[in-house]
Amino acid sequence: MHRPLALLALCSPLAAQSIVVPTAAEFVSQLPGGYTTLLRSAARTYVVAIEASELAGIPIGEAIVGMSFRCGTNTVQPYPNQSGGSLDYADFTISLGPCVPPASITSGGSPAPLISSIWIGTPTVARSGPLSIPNGTFVHNNVSPPPFSEYYFEFDTPVVYPGGDFAILIERSASNNSATGTFEGAPNGYRAGNYAFGNSVDHGLELAYVNTPLITRLHHGYGAGCAGSNGRAPICIQNANVTGGQGGAIRLTGTNAPPNAVGVLALGFGRATQPLGNGCDLLLNVLTTVFVTFDAAGETATALQLPGGYSLTFNAQYAVLDAGATGGFTVSNAVEPILN
Repeated sequence: MHRPLALLALCSPLAAQSIVVPTAAEFVSQLPGGYTTLLRSAARTYVVAIEASELAGIPIGEAIVGMSFRCGTNTVQPYPNQSGGSLDYADFTISLGPCVPPASITSGGSPAPLISSIWIGTPTVARSGPLSIPNGTFVHNNVSPPPFSEYYFEFDTPVVYPGGDFAILIERSASNNSATGTFEGAPNGYRAGNYAFGNSVDHGLELAYVNTPLITRLHHGYGAGCAGSNGRAPICIQNANVTGGQGGAIRLTGTNAPPNAVGVLALGFGRATQPLGNGCDLLLNVLTTVFVTFDAAGETATALQLPGGYSLTFNAQYAVLDAGATGGFTVSNAVEPILN
């Protein structure tokens, strides 16, 4: 282990760059049986409007880079388990943006209000296009609460959080699966707009009915990557918190790289903005780098094991060799784990 990595290993509990909505559900099981909206076989539209108080853990101006969910315990695990080898969607579009107060949103009626009526301004399309989820991705381990999956619905376009109430819209085509996977939802009390408003319809445009929103983990970081030859900027995502003062493992995931690319994970202390000459910026003061390889899906994961008893903040960012990119490389956004 390089000495700087050893310094990072002498750190303890992590306030990771992710939050759970609703916050009351982070460590407590809510409706573990789960709901099928996210990945069921039929086409679906799902929207959740989130009050600003639930998003206080995301600093204004930070970029939301992806989201993840908890598998429902009535899902036959591991899920998916398809003879074809994956769960595939021709289109899986995710949009985010400022919205009207969740408590003001109504559903039903004749005519029913439109989903478009909830937005303040125009939402940002964070990702669109095909989505393929490998077999065995989601498990629940029969524990309470179920673990959040380390599968991330990462965003091709990170979305800067401007503060205030915020909404997430998922519009997706039908899938090729016949089995249904579920994801844990919030309790019924969250339906009234106190925290979040969920809606699912058959791939429609109307707020047809209120549905219990899914418990969602939102991942954020700072700065912006630059697009590579595949037209997408690499994304750096940090997983969940390490709590209790005993240390533990954190997981850093890089996505959106070209298939089978190689690169480095840069680690250091302190934010920076250092132009790299090709339109990309180095977003930290580098102390060391770790060689990484990306798989055929353009993803990699790096785990750091952190003992307890120390307090500091460090920074991380991926760089990817990409012959088709300006200068022959590209970089991701950065994350800033806080150890205390």
